[in-house]
Amino acid sequence: MSVISEKSSSTTTTIVVVGGGVAGAEVVRGLSSRLNPEKYRLVLVTARPYYTFLPASLRLLANSDSSLSTVFMSFDQIFGRFPGELKIGTVAYIEENRDALYSRGGFVILESGERLGYDVLVVCTGSTWSGHLAFPNDESGCKQHVESWRNKIKTAKDIG
Repeated sequence: MSVISEKSSSTTTTIVVVGGGVAGAEVVRGLSSRLNPEKYRLVLVTARPYYTFLPASLRLLANSDSSLSTVFMSFDQIFGRFPGELKIGTVAYIEENRDALYSRGGFVILESGERLGYDVLVVCTGSTWSGHLAFPNDESGCKQHVESWRNKIKTAKDIG
């Protein structure tokens, strides 16, 4: 089990944002442009290694000339100049802080067993989609999903 931060410093506030969808990305962008890196640590936890822009996904699935990059975008610039941390993983559970020395916060426990300490937790887990919008979390799964749906759309006899 790996521990990212039990509580790195009493002068640093750790903010963990869970979810890299629309809401989580907006929260991270907003905070990273306003926070002082000497006082705050900002961590984004997301199951996917890329941002998924769902409005463009319909065109991607229907048009074989559409590039995957119009829907799946890297998180590499999400923090701007802020020294934020991106953690790819799935949250297993959240553990309340029971240490009397610290009055707030807790731990985000990932399925890998990794523990992320936080002072402030922002949960932006979003929605789960089915069918054509149920993109897998890994890149190869997404490519297969897109090809499968492109084939279904191409060979469809009707839309009903």
